[in-house]
Amino acid sequence: MSLQDVLATFDNPEKKGFDYNDVISEIGKQLPDEEKALPEVRSEILAMQFQDNTGHDVWNTYYGPFATGVENVTGKPVFRPDIAWVKAEDIDYWTKRASETGNPLMKMRYAGLVFDFHKKITGREADYRTIKLPYVQSIINVVKGGYYDYVHVAYIYEERALSCARGFKNRQLIEDAKSALWHLEELYCADDLKSGWWARGFELMMKYEDVFTNDEMYQKLQEHIDRLTRIERQALKEGNHTDEYAHLANTEVRLLCKYFWKHNQPERIGELLARLYRIFKAAKPARGAMWYHGVLDQMQKLCREYQYEKFANRLYVDIQDCGMEALQSMEVIDVPVEIKNEDIQTYIDERMSGSNEEIMERYIVEYMPNIQRVKHELEKEAEESPLSTLGSTVVYDDYGSPIRKISNDESQAFSKLMHGMYQRMQIESMFMSLHKRNMIEKNILTVETVMQELADSPLIHNGQLPIIRRGMESYFAGDYLVACHLLIPQFESAIRRLVAMLGGEILTHDANPNDGNQYVTLNGLLTNDVLTNSGLPEDMIVYFRNLFTNQSGWNLRNLVCHGLLTEGQFSEAKADRIVHAFMILETIRLKTAEE
Repeated sequence: MSLQDVLATFDNPEKKGFDYNDVISEIGKQLPDEEKALPEVRSEILAMQFQDNTGHDVWNTYYGPFATGVENVTGKPVFRPDIAWVKAEDIDYWTKRASETGNPLMKMRYAGLVFDFHKKITGREADYRTIKLPYVQSIINVVKGGYYDYVHVAYIYEERALSCARGFKNRQLIEDAKSALWHLEELYCADDLKSGWWARGFELMMKYEDVFTNDEMYQKLQEHIDRLTRIERQALKEGNHTDEYAHLANTEVRLLCKYFWKHNQPERIGELLARLYRIFKAAKPARGAMWYHGVLDQMQKLCREYQYEKFANRLYVDIQDCGMEALQSMEVIDVPVEIKNEDIQTYIDERMSGSNEEIMERYIVEYMPNIQRVKHELEKEAEESPLSTLGSTVVYDDYGSPIRKISNDESQAFSKLMHGMYQRMQIESMFMSLHKRNMIEKNILTVETVMQELADSPLIHNGQLPIIRRGMESYFAGDYLVACHLLIPQFESAIRRLVAMLGGEILTHDANPNDGNQYVTLNGLLTNDVLTNSGLPEDMIVYFRNLFTNQSGWNLRNLVCHGLLTEGQFSEAKADRIVHAFMILETIRLKTAEE
């Protein structure tokens, strides 16, 4: 069998719904090896390998590679197929085939490649009448004739037809391309449940709005407004047992918001957002608090996208309430880890050896994270579980509200470090508690031993000592709620004194300097240049930021001072860390005394 015999099957105008890979497959199966080495076979296979709508970012073309990669040695990008493989002979062959084939899908491929690559390969524009015009006409024939294999592919082709027809400024071609879109709309958009299709059509009309008349746009707009009304009616009626209509409404509202924003009608958006909120609320019984929490979070972003800040802020109350509800509905999954009693005892014995001063110093050093170690462990985890690096991590506060999204982008490296540090300290909490309790049993760690060291510290004002003592007494009595509330502000005050002693700014002017000053926040103090350049260990400063102010870490100062913790969330682990931070302040006292 020859190449012509294989292609004759695909050139048949009646053949529809095939993939270009089918052509490559048939060539591989039907042609003898000696035929496969012919130049026209190479050109044919190359033509069928390119992918629609993938070349914009790599070659500034429409057709692009089906796969990309990087060479191991040079680091250069690798494309399959590569535009560098295309020769002038390929252009000539594809031009010939475009005029020969009677199948619109095949003609679209050959003419499209010549249109796209002709100038890049030969330096000359492709001919309008023999290539460009027939190419767009073939796309329209493919769409209207149903030659595509999947509906989403039909919309990709349709967008290409609209784009090219508009670029050619050919009115008849534009009308033909629009006619193909109306054909798709009629076939696939009558069903309200097929949001993927009716949404795509309206998006294309908004993108290429200049080729549509006002009447056409208005008619389509009314169709979508009417559809939202039908979906809303079903959503409010059936929301207690399905969320299907809520998601359809979400798609429709987003489309309409986009339209009204583009047409400077922001007042219409507020009504849409209110309707979507009611629809989501109606579906909460069907999907529960966790689902409701997620959709409201996305809706809050939508409100802010269209500058409905007040609406977004009001949603915070619902998000906080259902976040707590979602957390309470979660089941605790116990993952047993067997630790032998003798191993625990060995761990404690190693840390409780030596003098009281040595034991206290060991406790301080043991539980302050090492930045380089955490980085190394994160890199190791990424190597062992590469899939874990592909997604993003969402950090939630203790009410279940999302406060930060940590991607694997390089700009998020510090946030990822802080979150990794936080996770390790959480796991470490059990061992820290065991260590602490042994020190308390032996009267090494007591209210008096802590206060004795702090009393002589230049970082602690005498007026703070009674408050700190009450905080420490509450801590050792197990009243962690009181301990956290009393100790965190005093820690901030101590850091403020430290920055002032180092010559740093602790006050900032109001917008009008005559109106007075404001205190720099704790985060501002911990990131102050005089502190970072003071010679204090970076591990210590980053640890303090993680504990008190960083949203990807413990963030204790902000959680407590903004009232974001419930009574039961003032845990021993949180209090242990706060007291540990005070004990580290004692080491700073020693250094400043020497200076």
